[in-house]
Amino acid sequence: DNQRLRDFLLVYNRMTEICFQRCTSNFNYRNLTMDEVRQKL
Repeated sequence: DNQRLRDFLLVYNRMTEICFQRCTSNFNYRNLTMDEVRQKL
């Protein structure tokens, strides 16, 4: 059970990391850029 939970969390973490890296391009502004808005849709 612990191993399955650990595996799930590792996969989930990696997926969210990839998504974040693909969708986020600019940390200079508090608001999303137009490219970032288009990515989330």
